[in-house]
Amino acid sequence: MNREKINIEAEIEQTIKLFDSIETLEPDQFMYTRVKAQVEESAKTKKQNIFSALFKVARVILFILLLTVNLYSVIVYFQGDSESTALRQDYLDSIKTEYSVNPGYSSYPALNSVD
Repeated sequence: MNREKINIEAEIEQTIKLFDSIETLEPDQFMYTRVKAQVEESAKTKKQNIFSALFKVARVILFILLLTVNLYSVIVYFQGDSESTALRQDYLDSIKTEYSVNPGYSSYPALNSVD
């Protein structure tokens, strides 16, 4: 048993001596630059992902807001009494005459044909 212990200790010492005699390898001179560039690129990608997610959320919120305003204006338009309806019709007629809008006329000739 003592011999086995001495043998094991000798093997351990030889292994440790091998570690001491190992030459250190010099890394590639551009290794640091490449690693730094990859880290910076991944940081940019994360920032772009955050901005694109915020932009998508902002688009959805804007769409909902515009839809809500549009629905409100339609409800207000159709809930008017007869007096406000007449005023509204007068206003629409004045816009038609001011901008020369002819509801029966289209700038597309195919739509102007009379059956």
